[in-house]
Amino acid sequence: MVIAVPLLLLGGCFAVVVSAAGNGADQVQKAISDLTPAPMRQKETKAAAHAVVFQAEGHDGATKAGNVTYSIAFQIKQQAAVPLPYSKTVKVADTDSSLSLWVQNGDAEGSVTCRIKVDGKTIREDTIEGPYRVCRVQANSLNETPQAVKEPTRAEPTAKAEQPTAKATSEEVVALPNVVGMNLQKAQDTMQASGFYFLDDQDDTGRHRLQIYDRNWVVTRQEPTAGRKVPVDTKVVLWAKKYGE
Repeated sequence: MVIAVPLLLLGGCFAVVVSAAGNGADQVQKAISDLTPAPMRQKETKAAAHAVVFQAEGHDGATKAGNVTYSIAFQIKQQAAVPLPYSKTVKVADTDSSLSLWVQNGDAEGSVTCRIKVDGKTIREDTIEGPYRVCRVQANSLNETPQAVKEPTRAEPTAKAEQPTAKATSEEVVALPNVVGMNLQKAQDTMQASGFYFLDDQDDTGRHRLQIYDRNWVVTRQEPTAGRKVPVDTKVVLWAKKYGE
């Protein structure tokens, strides 16, 4: 017996004639497989990797970082007791990746500058002054527009020249809200809503840990205490521990 198998190939129709004696069905299947063109494979393209650099430098006696914490797309890496200056280069392909860098001054003096660079361009930079304070910079993506370099964030308010034409905003006296018992993020929001932006977060266990996720920490005490009427540029220290400690 002879079997004619019609096939469509490149828009035309023809027949494959196969002798079907005994194992004809197998021969038909083989003929079809041999004549069927293999599917076209698409070329795989890889996104170009960008060079992301996390940097930190110490000044005026700051020689080490108590902690260095950086994250890429919320993937966190942390090191303790890091000598300054510090630099870490990571290749990142996804331009939508968020970036953050936290560097804690590990000395009892000096200042720390922290920055994030993408492909050689600085997109975030900040400087803090004072012992054990934390320099923090973050960006929502690799494509963010570079920000102007800010003046150093100081451990104590900088004296300002008197303005003869108007009363300085820093002279406004406000009662401090009570944030003890709140999670650290809510406490910060509450202080800022009352006009207090000079906030210093501290680990109340004395281990100088960084509060990476503020909502995981609870405020145990505050300085100055709640209810005191102080200028809005007063430094407010929020002492906190992790929930369950």
